[in-house]
Amino acid sequence: MRLRGLLFALLCSVSPALADPSDYNHVIAFGDSLSDNGNLFKNTGQPPFPYYNGRFSNGPTWIELLSNPAKSGNLPWSSMDNFWTFGTLPFNGVPNIGGNTQNVNAAVGGAGTVPGSSLNPVPDVQTQINTFVAAGGSLGANDLVSIQGGANDFFKFFSGPTPTQAQIVTQGVITGNNEASNIGLAIADGAKTILVSNLPNLGATPQFNGTTAGAQAGLLATVTYNSTLNADTQALAAANPKVNLIQMDWSSALNVILAHPAAFGFTNTTQACTSSLACIAADGQGYLFWDVVHPTEAAQELLARYAALLLSTEETGEAVKALGQVALSNRLDASDIIFRRAASPAGQGPGGLYAEVIGSTASFNGTNFATYGGTAYDYSLGGVRAGFDASAGSISFGSALAYQAGTLSGHALSADLATTQIDAYALQRFGAFFAGVEGGVSFDEFSKIQRQTGFPTVTAGGGTKGVDYSADATVGSHYQLGGITLTPAARVGYASINIDSFTESAPILALQYSNQDVTTGFWTARLRGSTSLFGIPTAVVYGEAGYEGLFATSDSYLAKLAFNTAHAVNIDENLDARGAFFKAGVGGYVLDGIKLTGEYEISLQNGTGDIQSGRLRVTLPLGGDYSLKD
Repeated sequence: MRLRGLLFALLCSVSPALADPSDYNHVIAFGDSLSDNGNLFKNTGQPPFPYYNGRFSNGPTWIELLSNPAKSGNLPWSSMDNFWTFGTLPFNGVPNIGGNTQNVNAAVGGAGTVPGSSLNPVPDVQTQINTFVAAGGSLGANDLVSIQGGANDFFKFFSGPTPTQAQIVTQGVITGNNEASNIGLAIADGAKTILVSNLPNLGATPQFNGTTAGAQAGLLATVTYNSTLNADTQALAAANPKVNLIQMDWSSALNVILAHPAAFGFTNTTQACTSSLACIAADGQGYLFWDVVHPTEAAQELLARYAALLLSTEETGEAVKALGQVALSNRLDASDIIFRRAASPAGQGPGGLYAEVIGSTASFNGTNFATYGGTAYDYSLGGVRAGFDASAGSISFGSALAYQAGTLSGHALSADLATTQIDAYALQRFGAFFAGVEGGVSFDEFSKIQRQTGFPTVTAGGGTKGVDYSADATVGSHYQLGGITLTPAARVGYASINIDSFTESAPILALQYSNQDVTTGFWTARLRGSTSLFGIPTAVVYGEAGYEGLFATSDSYLAKLAFNTAHAVNIDENLDARGAFFKAGVGGYVLDGIKLTGEYEISLQNGTGDIQSGRLRVTLPLGGDYSLKD
């Protein structure tokens, strides 16, 4: 005997972590055999073989796998309580509403959408909802309601004379409207979060795929039903903006599986497992369909995963936080031009044109989610910077133009990125003291963005651009301590990171993002110590330590399922500045007026990661009587 209870418990311990069922008081399911956890067999006494404990599959249904097993009295066999308890007549017992705290499954195999549409004399979806509410069940603001159905309306319809295409279309519209009326009924009864499922392609099931005519008829019925339900759901969403209608596109999910069956472990996607004793004995291994219309346990698990990801935009949408962090880190680094170029006490020297090779590599911890995976990522950039420095008396000034390109890579997100940076500064010296201002702008391009959706084989792609600004003021001074010059300094500034909105492209689970508009104040405190290298006045070695932080930060954006009526969610970016950082460098004149400088820095990002950067610079004299501390 298979350890079904253990397997089910393990699945529930993983999959629901995405949907975070604790966010809901309980889950209530209305529907047909695709959701039924044993209601039909419990009331009619039909033998379960070869079905698993009354399910129309060889394992638990997708809605059970999605639900929190802690909120059920039926463990270990189901994470949901059966609503229809046994009575003197089928479906005549006292309904179990789960005390409005436990998960309840009211779905019944064979149920249609409205009275008269069921394949068998069983409670249709409309009756399920009305009976649940009449029995005292609540569809509260913190409950997740699943409404799924429509297939039995078509099975009953196709059981009569062969219909024309026009008749199929008419039936599809009627059935779609009927299911939409059930959504409206649940809204009227207080439901605030509803998972709305359309139909997978009926033409691809073993019941219809045996002939071209059957496959075409099933496809036409599905397409008509789904388009009608989609239009009606959009209208309901517009009329009820406080209700979160999350559309579960079973049709597109099935197409993804059929496009790459081997990636999901399927070797047979056209036949029913129950037609083969060998397949039944192997518990459906490799099969997509258990019988002529119902999915195997393996397929049910995929549906549960898909539903969980639909409910997890707040987690999956976190991946693109990386774009904002990369943009902020690079803008703060580029803006640090005063201390890097004009305030270091390397001795008097001529101003100059300079060019430098620059590069950085970073690693960020991200956030870990049980099934979706982690959002940790690395990025690396390399490029060149060119600029000039000059002095006129006690005033120094300069500007720089830089271009860097590289890649971002992680479990959840990858992208190519390029940034062009323009910065300028002006500095006034007052003996040993100095004060200055600087400002700059970056133009970022994030291309070939690829986000792993969490559903096998499905990667969401996109691209976007950004413009970032910064301005700050720096004060500091130089102190001589023997042969060492100490330079304490502090700066305070403002940064604005603006990444354009964009919409991903993917067959399912694509996300749409609002602008990522980050505004923040930042501050830096540091101390540098420098001295001549081997006693050579024109060569300097230095070390530096400091801390950089953010304050008064506004850094959130919206993410929502693209082409879906689901509500957008707000995602806090929680970006970080360098935190504690450490720097070392050496520089000196190698020829008359030509200077070579190298520098390495590591910043610890307040424990969220680290960034290592370096630069190798060659400075050529401008000519004329320019002098500058460099």
